[in-house]
Formats: sequence, C-alpha cells, structure tokens
Amino acid sequence: MAKAKLPLMGVEARGQLAKAIVFFPWKGIQAVRTHVYPSQPRTAAQIALRNDFKSHVDAWHDALMVADDKAAWNLYAGVTKRAASGFNEFLSYFRKFYDPADNKDYIRDMAVSGNTGGAMTLNMNCSDDTVRNVTVYYGYSKTFMPYTATATRVGANDWQASLAGLTIGADLYFYAIDEVATYYGRTGIYKEEVLP
Repeated sequence: MAKAKLPLMGVEARGQLAKAIVFFPWKGIQAVRTHVYPSQPRTAAQIALRNDFKSHVDAWHDALMVADDKAAWNLYAGVTKRAASGFNEFLSYFRKFYDPADNKDYIRDMAVSGNTGGAMTLNMNCSDDTVRNVTVYYGYSKTFMPYTATATRVGANDWQASLAGLTIGADLYFYAIDEVATYYGRTGIYKEEVLP
C-alpha cells in the first residue's frame, strides 16, 4: 500500500482504476494499492466451512427464531462488550463449537407461558430432539444469573422450565444452555418482569 499525494484528481479518490490500482481512504490518509482478484478455493475444508456458515445463517432466519429470540441475542451482544450485533454473536457462538459430526442444537422460540405470584414457566424449542440436558440460568442482573432450573421435555422438540420464589416486580434475566457431549446450544438473554 502506498500513500497518495493530493491533489489526486480531486480532494478524495475512491475505487478502482482500470482494474489495475485501487484508491481508498485509510486512517485519514489517501492510500493506493494494486487491484487484487480474490481467490475462491474449492477445497473440501473450505466447502465444509462455507456450508457450516450457511447452516448458522439459515438457523438465524428460521421461522422458529422469533423477534424475541433475536432481541435476546442483541441483549447478549450488549453484555459481551464487543462491537457486535446479536447476529454476529449468534454466529460467533455457534462457530466456536463447529463439529461436522455433531448435530447443532438451536434453542429458540423461548417464551413465558405463565407468570403469576412470583413464579414463571418458560417454554422453548430445541432444533434437535435427541436426549438433552437443558438448563435455564436466571437472576436479576443481565451480567449475573446465579440461579438454575432444569428444563424437562414436554413434547417433540419442546422443553419447559419452572421458576419459583421470584421477587415480584423485579426484572428477571434468563437464558438456556443445552449441553450435549462437546457441543453447547444456547439462547441470548431474555428479560421479563415478575408479575404478582
């Protein structure tokens, strides 16, 4: 990369010139580099990686991933202290556990089906219906959720967890994790007010 001297056909130059050089601003200076044609490797490993990314992107856009689930991932992204969206955190999290031989489990469509008298019932859908160990973590801070409840299977791909002894009127934060061998599915962080 070379630093361009102004004036260069105007105050600021951007873009390519005859597929030979590219002008662009970089850290407040005008820069120029040679035009590079990106390679598209078609190795088995690259194809597997692209297919894995595609499967996670498809899971984000799945009909079962409702608006509340995406809002929960956005709240999770705010807690991680990285400049990332919920979508970025979702992809990043599930990419960490990439194993082509393992079934991915996306916990989605998490909803409060009962909320009265300091008790709450949570329902969720797991994309993979094998034997699961789904645990709900909850607390009154989005960064500290020390309490746990084990979810039980109530139907094909459907799980339910009951929380009791909650502080009425407080905002409750919660998320679910599914642990299967070396793979962990999870949700973003949900927020719900505990009703009397």
